[in-house]
Amino acid sequence: MRDATLIRTNGKVEPVKIDKYTDIQDAIGGLFAILPIGPRDKDNMTVFIDDEGLVKELPINMTASLWLMRLDLWPGLSQPIHGDVLIMGGTDKDGETMSVTEDIVASIPIFWREPYFEIITGPEALG
Repeated sequence: MRDATLIRTNGKVEPVKIDKYTDIQDAIGGLFAILPIGPRDKDNMTVFIDDEGLVKELPINMTASLWLMRLDLWPGLSQPIHGDVLIMGGTDKDGETMSVTEDIVASIPIFWREPYFEIITGPEALG
């Protein structure tokens, strides 16, 4: 099992476990393509996108699109990414995709927070 990070179209960023290529398909929601980004030795990550995201008219993934542009990993971005995006690490000497690193995950902007509410009772509630 390898660690990966899923960037959803609503901005939610969540960890996922990947064991085989069908796990990537399940995370992305269909057939996937590897996004050609910056120099492979520079980024040390692999970006999987829905191969038919635009054709299926999936929502634009602004979080992933802006993040990759900000890192200058997709300078020729002529169109935003449509659909969920899966981030994994680079490839090892055998060509196997590795787990995503913590520094890559930490660089992903967080635009979505879990909703919550808080009930305050007692003297603190009166202000």
